[in-house]
Amino acid sequence: GIFTAAGDLSMIAPHGVGGFAAAVFYPIKFINKYWTDEPTVGVRDGDGFIHNDARYGGIHNTDQSMMMPVFWDGQLVCWVSATIHEGENGATEP
Repeated sequence: GIFTAAGDLSMIAPHGVGGFAAAVFYPIKFINKYWTDEPTVGVRDGDGFIHNDARYGGIHNTDQSMMMPVFWDGQLVCWVSATIHEGENGATEP
């Protein structure tokens, strides 16, 4: 998915499960609101954020999303994301 700098969905891939990519706007908006100006975290060029909370921007806990801010001339212009469904994430299966 491609999201605006504010975290609104702008474009989504035509393949896969659209709901996985579309739901990522929740964590992007959270990052924008709480971490952009946080001195110990911040949002900078080259950063990547990994997320797997099924209650806030995911479908299952095994859905793992990666969101990256995209900058142009030092200004945040959009976010890109990808989500995978990982069958095993360290829970009960060996």
